[in-house]
Amino acid sequence: MERLNTAVADELYSVLGRRRISLAELSRRTGINQGTLWRRLNGPYALSLDDLAAISRALDLPITSLIPKDAERVFYGNHRLRVV
Repeated sequence: MERLNTAVADELYSVLGRRRISLAELSRRTGINQGTLWRRLNGPYALSLDDLAAISRALDLPITSLIPKDAERVFYGNHRLRVV
């Protein structure tokens, strides 16, 4: 699961970079403390579904756009994860 969180964090950083949105601004938009966001994107704590929902609302993106398209193949091998 750690690799999936890293991939989601990478995708989120990519979106933020393309939109030129700082972590501080994302924190302001989501109401999630900036330090908490940083730890969940870079540290030992994973993003929760509530975090992903708040982030997707703040960025006006479907939550599924933050999950890598190859998540099923790369992270779960023979176990099926369906992203719809």
